[in-house]
Amino acid sequence: MKNNKGTTLIELVIVVGIITTIIAVIAAFYISGVKGFAREASTADNQFKVRRSSNDIGREIRRASNITINSGKLELEYTDGTKKVYRLEDQIIKVDLYIKDAMGGYSYNDTSELVKGIKTFDISMNTEQITMKIESLENTEGFTYQLVSEISIRK
Repeated sequence: MKNNKGTTLIELVIVVGIITTIIAVIAAFYISGVKGFAREASTADNQFKVRRSSNDIGREIRRASNITINSGKLELEYTDGTKKVYRLEDQIIKVDLYIKDAMGGYSYNDTSELVKGIKTFDISMNTEQITMKIESLENTEGFTYQLVSEISIRK
């Protein structure tokens, strides 16, 4: 037994343990990175949805000739004889389009979806400004993104 060049069982167990530890550390970093990427992608998507809806609605408010808030719905009338009604339904901000008819009233024309994934759409108005609060659904970590906009009413 002078020229034994093999490895012992103890040496083999130690090497397997070291390799397993290295693989576990690498896997933990990888999983953490994937979860972080998914969380940040979800957060960025929520922020985009809230900002987009706030920008679009704000632009339409500035274009409108008459603004009314009725039962949580934002009603905007335009000089071209159209009216848009913004409302939250099933976590979607929807826009109903109405066209002025011959009798001077409005008749329903179409509904479109502005943005999905919205938890809260609150709007209030006083004589000088409109306050709009839009909040996204929760991301994978349970956090929401909220944006409050104040728009001055032109006189």
